[in-house]
Amino acid sequence: MSVNADCQKKCEIEQPPKTLQTDAKITLNDQQFDDFVAHCDNPPQPSERLQLAAKRLKEEGFSFKEETK
Repeated sequence: MSVNADCQKKCEIEQPPKTLQTDAKITLNDQQFDDFVAHCDNPPQPSERLQLAAKRLKEEGFSFKEETK
């Protein structure tokens, strides 16, 4: 069984947020954390391929924003 299938099976049996929290944890050393923060503070420009994918999603009506009622 693949890792994704294992996670999916756990989510079906257990509480999904608990399972995702357990399966999504990573450990970084100080340098890795500093590098991560630096990338978050100064993200690279999206590639042309990513921009085209976002454009296609927008044209299909997909939105990343939560709808408020």
